[in-house]
Amino acid sequence: MSFADQTDNNPKYKIIVVGDKGVGKTKFVKAFSSEEGSTVQDETLKAEVTSVICKTSFGPICFEIYDPQEEQPNDNFFLKADAAILMFDVTSRVSYKQIPMYYRDVIRVCDSIPVILVGNKVDIKDRKVHPKHIMFHRKKNLHYFDISAVSNYNVSKPFLQILKRLTQNPNLVFATPSELTNNVTFQTYEQQFSELNKIQLSDSEENDF
Repeated sequence: MSFADQTDNNPKYKIIVVGDKGVGKTKFVKAFSSEEGSTVQDETLKAEVTSVICKTSFGPICFEIYDPQEEQPNDNFFLKADAAILMFDVTSRVSYKQIPMYYRDVIRVCDSIPVILVGNKVDIKDRKVHPKHIMFHRKKNLHYFDISAVSNYNVSKPFLQILKRLTQNPNLVFATPSELTNNVTFQTYEQQFSELNKIQLSDSEENDF
C-alpha cells in the first residue's frame, strides 16, 4: 500500500483513471461515487480528485480517484498510485489502440500496482471494439470489464477487483451493490468473453480490426 494510510481509521487508496479524451473517465468516476463522493481540483497535478468512502465486508474503505484533465498526464500524476484503471471507448477503435501506451506509462512509474482494463459505452449499439478484438488484458494478465457509466453497468466491479488485490481478500464484497446486471445485451457480451477466455492466444499481440 504505497499511498494508503489511515484516515479516521479507514484505509485510503489512490486510484488513477487514464485513457483518451472522450472515453468517459469523468462520467465513470461520477457514476461510481454517486452523491457520496466529494470532488476537488488538484491544480498541481491538473486532475480532479474524488474522495469516496465505500462500505465493504472488509470495513469502510476510502478511495481517492484521480481523473486527469490532460490527455497525457506527467509522471507526478502517477506517483504513489495504489492501482490504475485503463479505459477505452468500445465505439472507438483508436482509443483501444492507445491502451498499450497508457499501460507503459503506468508501469514505468508505478511498476507492480494492480491494473484493470475497462471498455466503456457498451450501452451504445454501434460497438466497434467487440470481445474478439480485446486481447491486451490477456497478454498482460489483467482483469477486463465491459462497463457503461451511463447505464451504471459494472461501474463498481473494477474497484472491487482492485480492493481484492490490495487487501489480498478474494471474498471481499461491497455492502450495497447498485449496478445493473439484467440487460440481455450485456449478458451476451459476458458470455462471449467467457468463451473467448478459453481460447489459446495466438502469437500476435492484437487482432487486426
